Amino acid sequence: MQKKKLLAIIAAALAVLVLAFVLMRPKTPTTKVVAGEAAHAEHGEEEGHAEHGEEEGGHDLEGEVIKFEGDAAKTAGIQVTPVSLAPLATGIPFNGQIAANPNGVVRVSSIVPGRITRLLVSQGDNVRQGQTLAVVESRAIGEAQSAYQQAVSRFQTAQSNLNVVLQQARAGVFSRAPVEAARRA
Repeated sequence: MQKKKLLAIIAAALAVLVLAFVLMRPKTPTTKVVAGEAAHAEHGEEEGHAEHGEEEGGHDLEGEVIKFEGDAAKTAGIQVTPVSLAPLATGIPFNGQIAANPNGVVRVSSIVPGRITRLLVSQGDNVRQGQTLAVVESRAIGEAQSAYQQAVSRFQTAQSNLNVVLQQARAGVFSRAPVEAARRA
């Protein structure tokens, strides 16, 4: 029972503090811009402005109204218009040039001349290392493949000849000079 009474007293004290805060807080002053004599008449204001707390010789800046006499508002670039819904223009216009980030662009070229027969990606696609981008048809590639096959064939023939000569040398058919000649071939 004691705990319930203690909680009720704490809740009541908090409620009193919140209510006191809401009632005692200072009100934020609002500012209204009024331009020229027509605006004074529109808002029902008269000369003197005693109700706004103005002192002689100037305006009280903590008041509700800032007044511009004559063309002062136009000179200051202030336009007074009725409130309406309109799209908000954002951004800053400037002259410039748009270019790709040079650190994010890679130049791709073929090591052999030829004609692209298939293009596997489009401009702007993300690619990863090792991905095939295009198929190139080239006479130079055909010639290189042919030369490679001929070299492989010559190597296999020389390897076979070396094995035959080594077997004959082990059998004692001839001296060491033909073995050395076969190794160099």
